[in-house]
Amino acid sequence: MNVNGSRFNMLLGKENWGACTSAASDAVLLKDQWEKLVASPAFPAFDTASGQLTLLPMVEPIADTPGEQRFTAADHRDAAADRNGNLYVIADDRRGLMVRSAGDGRVTPFWPSTPRPRRISRAFTDATPDAPADEVFAGLAVTTGDFLVVGTIGAEAGGLLRFDLVGGGAPERMTLPSGIFPASLAPTCDRGLWLLDAASPRLFQLDPDLRLASQPVKDDAPAFAPEDADPKADHFRAELITIDVSAATAPVAIATLCDGSVILLDAPAAAPAALHIVDPGKTALRLLRTLDFRATCFTATTLDKAPFLLLADAGGNQARRVRLVEQNGQWEAEELPDTLPLRRFGGRALVMIKDKVCYDSGAIDPIWVPVVEVVHRRFAKSVSFLTAIYDGAVPQCVWDRVRLDACIPPGASVTIEARAADEPSALATPATAWVTQPALVLSPSGPELPGKRAIAAIATDAAAGKGSWDLLLQNITGRYAQLRITLSGDERVTPRLRALRLWYPRFSWVQRFLPGVYREEPASASFLERFLANFEGIETGIEDRIAGAEALLDPRTIPAEMLEWLSSWYEVALDPSWDERRRRLFIANAARFFGWRGTIRGLLLALKLALDTRVATQDFDLERPACPSAKAIRIVETYVSRTRGRVFPPADPITSPGIRSLDGDWMPEEGAAGLWARWPETPAPTGRFPLFPPAGKEAIWITLVQAQFGFVPTVGRGERTRWRAFQDAIGIASPADDLPAAASEPWLRYVALPSHDRRSWQDFLAARYRTLDRLNAAHNSGWDDVASVPLPDYLPGTAAAARDWLAFEGQQLPIGSAAHRFAVLLPRTSVDADPAKEAADLALARRIVTLEKPAHTIFDVRFYWAMNRVGEARLGLDSAIGQGSRAPELVPGAVLGRAYVGASFVGGPDAPRQGRERIAC
Repeated sequence: MNVNGSRFNMLLGKENWGACTSAASDAVLLKDQWEKLVASPAFPAFDTASGQLTLLPMVEPIADTPGEQRFTAADHRDAAADRNGNLYVIADDRRGLMVRSAGDGRVTPFWPSTPRPRRISRAFTDATPDAPADEVFAGLAVTTGDFLVVGTIGAEAGGLLRFDLVGGGAPERMTLPSGIFPASLAPTCDRGLWLLDAASPRLFQLDPDLRLASQPVKDDAPAFAPEDADPKADHFRAELITIDVSAATAPVAIATLCDGSVILLDAPAAAPAALHIVDPGKTALRLLRTLDFRATCFTATTLDKAPFLLLADAGGNQARRVRLVEQNGQWEAEELPDTLPLRRFGGRALVMIKDKVCYDSGAIDPIWVPVVEVVHRRFAKSVSFLTAIYDGAVPQCVWDRVRLDACIPPGASVTIEARAADEPSALATPATAWVTQPALVLSPSGPELPGKRAIAAIATDAAAGKGSWDLLLQNITGRYAQLRITLSGDERVTPRLRALRLWYPRFSWVQRFLPGVYREEPASASFLERFLANFEGIETGIEDRIAGAEALLDPRTIPAEMLEWLSSWYEVALDPSWDERRRRLFIANAARFFGWRGTIRGLLLALKLALDTRVATQDFDLERPACPSAKAIRIVETYVSRTRGRVFPPADPITSPGIRSLDGDWMPEEGAAGLWARWPETPAPTGRFPLFPPAGKEAIWITLVQAQFGFVPTVGRGERTRWRAFQDAIGIASPADDLPAAASEPWLRYVALPSHDRRSWQDFLAARYRTLDRLNAAHNSGWDDVASVPLPDYLPGTAAAARDWLAFEGQQLPIGSAAHRFAVLLPRTSVDADPAKEAADLALARRIVTLEKPAHTIFDVRFYWAMNRVGEARLGLDSAIGQGSRAPELVPGAVLGRAYVGASFVGGPDAPRQGRERIAC
């Protein structure tokens, strides 16, 4: 409905157009004709791929070349390709096999691989040609088990040769029962074969071992049976699975489908060909379709559920395509009007090589080239059809206009006739005349429906005749209306109708806005009504867009192509990889998202938007408590996982210094003596306690300090090492190992060099003591400047100094090194994930975190194993009991530069099929 209250009836899609009727075939519904799969020029066609109604596409006939031979079924030779693309074909003399290599394309003898030797007489006599072999080849197929099977016809019996394409070697020879001579072979999906008998029209099924398949058939009880025989026992006999195909006059080739169907080509020499089918589980032949041309060979282009058949005609210049469509539980055939030329077709075979159908081009040395469809159509010249009868709901309804979304190229035309009446029965008789309407006019402003997506609003292209066509109906008044539409073309182009909208009732400017005097003269009123209706159509479209503007500000109703424009209100560029649902979801919750930007919850949501397609509205409820799943993206702040030293209780002013009980923990008031007293070796060292591991005592020292301090000191050792290196660098003859207790000229030069840890230690002391006198009193030192104080390499001598150092290196330094740092952990739920995709996900996550994090923070992005592993098992609703990621079938092969240790394997190729050995190439 538009702003003026007008409505429309619409034809859109196959169901709506199919409800129309033919104007020349006793009002047959178009959809009933389409279901018959029989093309008729009296009916339009519907292009399902584009959703458009067109003239009927017709086969473009390619005339026979004068002087060239016409092929017959005798010229056909079975050919088949293996999974690697190698082509095997019966030789022209039918005495050998040829192979076309997939590598270099060369055609060489396959069997016999070398010519037969001649017997040469010792005397000078005439050369004797080779005697012909006793058998010829007929029928060839490559099974799904990688065997090449060739039928042979001998003087007395037929047979089969089976070549192992994986293991190689000489073929196995098998003899068929007497009276069976193979004419054509076709593989089945269970590694078996179907065999067409050339002697009498029969089909035989062969199992993977090339034995004639049989089925148990119940038989009557024998007339004479032993006295102790069970009278209720069933008696069975084996019967070969044989299908009589005598209904076909000249069966020449067969093809199979994966559902068990067998298709047979009947190609008489002087009559059109026919396709027959044996349905799965049936034993009778059913006529699939009688063709309108003579055929010599065919192939099934796919073994999927919707296969196509390609057939070569007798002239050798053209191939025809037939599509199999499943209707009512069985296959039906439909000829397609595709133009498939064949150049210098040799008449041997059409064969599927990987994903292309190829044919032999050339009579002597054929080149197997793919069949290529020519994008060239021929259409019916004209067709007319009737729409359904539409109800305008009120008597004397003035039907307004027709809007047609279509492509009407030059050379094509669409003519519309209309009629209306207040009674539907009046439209069922020829008494209500058709009124020819004016020609359609292409609207330069596009369709009249505002706010539609690009798929519904066809872009206007005046040169191609594409866009929205407008027609103002003339003299169509009545409650019920009907249209008769005629499509015409020059047989090379066709109109393409996508949608038709019939608007009603007409909004009259004359009645609504002009005085009654303008309606007194009927002729003038009618002209003025139609004249102003043109402007009403333009103005209504503008008013509709104004009324629909509010839909452009709602993420739920705005067209998908305008989401970028709506997001620009937030100064946001949407990620091109986002689907439409995520785009709408983000824009609807953008204000809430930006309010949490820079927080952990905001970072997690940004990452989930980019990497998780399951993001939902509730994820934007950032105020609620977080309940992350076991396989969610995680953010770990480094300070949360930092290692800290012991927290020492305050010193007791009453307790005098000295060693406490050795059973308790060490306290700073005990000094170095308390640590040496806990030294596990006897006798224990004495003197100052080093904050670096003594030579030869590293393990004992680390164990002791870890237990008593809660951490292993490192900064003092680093200060000693740098001080010794500095003295060597400036040429001091006897460099000191220990740090100085008083300032000197080399030391002042050394401390002038930058050191983050030393500067942090000096700032810590300055903030605690404020003055140098208080610092020296507490540490029993004599420094003139706090900037000269070194990091301690021995445990400080006073309890206050020891507590200062323990608080600095055990508490403050870990906090400082972990502050403003975090890690983003992406879940890895499979060991065989695509490395390229994982690398892309890592790069995308880094880019997002860089944009969304606080500026002063440092981060890292890596994967974590979101699955059960030894030592890291997680039980929950998503737990899988079993080997999990360690299952052999889940472990991928190692790829250089991409594999991880423990997540892949290095080895040879997969095991050969069916236990057969591979040939080294």
